[in-house]
Amino acid sequence: MHRPCPPPHALHAGTLVCLALLCLAPAARAEEAAASAPHPFALSPLMGSSGLSGATLTPSAQITDWGRMELRYDRQIPGLAPNRFGGTDGHNIILGFGLLPNLEVSGRLASNNMHGNCYTEGCGIRDLSANFKVGIPLDAAGRYHLAAGATDLGGQATNFRSYFGVLSYIDNRWLASLGVAQRQSSRNRQGASPLHGPFAHLAYQPLSWARAGIEYTDGDAWANAHLLAPAQWLPQDWRAHVGVSTRLNRNDTTDQAWWNIGLSIPLYRVPSIDAGAKAQTAALTTTPTVRATSPIATPSASVENIVSTQAAPSPAPQPFPEAPRHSFQRLPLLGVVPFPGHSSVSALPPDDTVDTPGRDIVTRLNAHEQAYRQAAIPALAPAQAQQTASSFIPQPTLPLTLEQAQQLAAALETQGLEDISIGHTPQGKLLVSINNATYAWNAVDAIGASLAALAQTLGTVPRDYQLVLHQRQLPIAGVAGRTDCLEQWLQNTTPSCNAGQLFSAGSAALAQWFDGAQWLVEQQAASWKTTRLTLNPLLQSRVATEYGVLDYSLGVQLGIEQPLWSGAWIDIRQNIPLDESDDFQNGSAFGSARIQNELDRAILVQTARLPLEQWMPSLAQPAMQPWGLTNVTGQVALGRVDADYTGTVGELRWEPGEGQHRISVLGGYLRKEDDTPRIGRQMTFDRYAQPALLGYRYNHASTRTYLELEGGQFMNADRGVRAELKQWFGDVAISFYMQQTSPETSLPSRRFAGMNVSLPLGPRKSMMPGRHIQVQSVPRWAHSIQTLVGNSSNDILSGYGARPDTPRLDSHFNSDRASLLYYEDNIYRIRQVAQQLRRSQ
Repeated sequence: MHRPCPPPHALHAGTLVCLALLCLAPAARAEEAAASAPHPFALSPLMGSSGLSGATLTPSAQITDWGRMELRYDRQIPGLAPNRFGGTDGHNIILGFGLLPNLEVSGRLASNNMHGNCYTEGCGIRDLSANFKVGIPLDAAGRYHLAAGATDLGGQATNFRSYFGVLSYIDNRWLASLGVAQRQSSRNRQGASPLHGPFAHLAYQPLSWARAGIEYTDGDAWANAHLLAPAQWLPQDWRAHVGVSTRLNRNDTTDQAWWNIGLSIPLYRVPSIDAGAKAQTAALTTTPTVRATSPIATPSASVENIVSTQAAPSPAPQPFPEAPRHSFQRLPLLGVVPFPGHSSVSALPPDDTVDTPGRDIVTRLNAHEQAYRQAAIPALAPAQAQQTASSFIPQPTLPLTLEQAQQLAAALETQGLEDISIGHTPQGKLLVSINNATYAWNAVDAIGASLAALAQTLGTVPRDYQLVLHQRQLPIAGVAGRTDCLEQWLQNTTPSCNAGQLFSAGSAALAQWFDGAQWLVEQQAASWKTTRLTLNPLLQSRVATEYGVLDYSLGVQLGIEQPLWSGAWIDIRQNIPLDESDDFQNGSAFGSARIQNELDRAILVQTARLPLEQWMPSLAQPAMQPWGLTNVTGQVALGRVDADYTGTVGELRWEPGEGQHRISVLGGYLRKEDDTPRIGRQMTFDRYAQPALLGYRYNHASTRTYLELEGGQFMNADRGVRAELKQWFGDVAISFYMQQTSPETSLPSRRFAGMNVSLPLGPRKSMMPGRHIQVQSVPRWAHSIQTLVGNSSNDILSGYGARPDTPRLDSHFNSDRASLLYYEDNIYRIRQVAQQLRRSQ
């Protein structure tokens, strides 16, 4: 069809925008000349209105940076068919993630209005969909990229689905993309994807704060411009922009012009461990260093058998891919290398100091490798090793006095640790046992705090030590080394011996470290003397339904925990409603799912490690240690669960070796006290709940990715399976899952797809325990959004795939991050926490 020539005013706005930015080229050259680096900035990916990074309507082959969350809002719904509710005028909301090094995913919500009831007054379009893009660089320089993906996946309606492939060229200030797309026809003809046929776009960034571009798709053209917020206006590594787009020819795909805003947040950033730390230590992730890692200990290995050398400094955490595990020699904890010939290898840690935003994966890998080779200490030659080993004579360990033990216990208590026992082994080594209830975000912080106290009090005297960290009296981590070398490591000087070696409960029998121990201080700051209080936000939500874009019920859960004996505590939770939207009020569409003022939980919990080596002595043999059978843990919860049930839930957990695998078994018998269905919480098909679940988790450590599979009978007698991909960014976890279950009744099988966001709330270090009360941070707060898939209708269903609301064993194991693989990957954090706490005192 012949398109008429656009009138002059249709070209005016976009032309002026582009010409204005192009005229800034002289200023751009001046800015570049003034900068010390040849390229003062790079084109970082911007999220587009389609839910994929690129231009406004067309995607590029760039991938959203790994570990970033992208938010974008457009006051326009491109491609929407004319209707009486405004046509393309509406709200377009994008939430996206750089989930993996070569994968970005996003969710898109498009709605003509925010509050209209589609049943009573009409609402136009209200569409919730998913998008994805995978891409790879094609050359070592990272200038050419190839990507493919799709828009508008899932949901009952298909309004904006397209499949595409795109090739991009990136050269500092320029981004050019060329691709082809195939649009799928809309089922209800409410709209159509603008992405169809050949498409192209060109972007130019003359200044660090300004970018302009033009794009073409489906026979139409647009121009856009963005103003980028200066870095000093935002928190570290955040990005923000405001933009405007205008069409360059007459078409019905969009209005003449519209505006948008965007925000990019790094999920891997970790705040300071101590609010009182000095300003220069406020960011935990800024030290330009490279991490060392720890070999798995074997019964024949000891810390005295390690050759000393200079400590490799620690890196800042970025979610960039690690180098291949065969690339570099593996280093043990705290910067010492083993004898030549050690066969273990380790991946290169992520390091944000060698990254430039927007660079491709190959460039990042090359930069990481260069940084590692510059900072890491090479393996000693055999002759050097022999000379060094012969000159290294372990210094005698001095007896630990009662005064020294009391000083160390006081320092550990000052750091917020509890159940402190100080003594020595039959061989004379210093032995430290502590329990963590203060560092709620991550047990790695508790390791750093304990090493800081140890080095501060005993770091001037050579003394072998063994330290075991407990969580709810369960041993989850161990460190063994020498105190004087630990102090040297924390001071960033050259250790003269092994400063420490990491162990996990799966790689060593930590409980056996206490055999024959002679205690000088025992159970100081006992945890049972302190009652724990938590305030946990509660949220029930419905997104993009016929009743509204967002309906919610908001509340708070007051939690009281009273530790009892070892591994036991009483857990009481009271739900308190705060606010709710109209559709969550009593008698409304979602009223039965609203948060109510009720007792949600009142249980007695007992957790314990199963002493299989005592029941079966053959398991204690060295040949059995790699199986990690000393790391089998059990838990029983008895009482009121999830406001409606009373009964018992039991769980077993096994995480052998380095922690690459984890197996769990959960079962229970619960009786429902009320026969009334509670839509949105537990829609019971039987008065008795008998969950029986088997779970498996695989840890892909190089990208911090968990693959989880769980199956069996769930709470409401529905049987099926749930598969989940969980990606960790620091202490934030983003999960995507698929589940399918079939009730025992005549109801059909249902399949759901969803996303879960899990993050800690409150300060990294909770209030100090004392005066019998401790207000704790929330270790994990999670919220999920799911939708029915593979069905002709998209009904709002709940109660499928439900699990009993009792504490999970994974939560006691640092939110399933208590493996040797995880500890090795966070050695930088251990040292930086210790250094921060030392400087803040």
